[in-house]
Amino acid sequence: MLRMGATGVLSAPLRSTGVLASLVLTVGLTQEMRGYKKRVQRLEQKLLSVNQINDAKAILMRTRGVSDAEAYKIIREQAMSKRIPTEEIARAIIHADEILSGR
Repeated sequence: MLRMGATGVLSAPLRSTGVLASLVLTVGLTQEMRGYKKRVQRLEQKLLSVNQINDAKAILMRTRGVSDAEAYKIIREQAMSKRIPTEEIARAIIHADEILSGR
């Protein structure tokens, strides 16, 4: 039953109070699970963004010979001047590096 995603079980003989309690619990659990799934998706996206920014910083450190902090400052300043998220700047740096290095 767990593999099918069941969040409640009804057993015979059915009683209205038992059915109501199972429904209330099932609705609550379903809402809680949806919340957890959304949170996991947000955290996965945040992790992807952090990894992309780290990759972009590494590229800047390698190509420009700057420190980690200076590389992040470059990314942040570019994002602010273009009014776009730092993640987009990071993706652009990664993409440009792939093109220029022939990967």
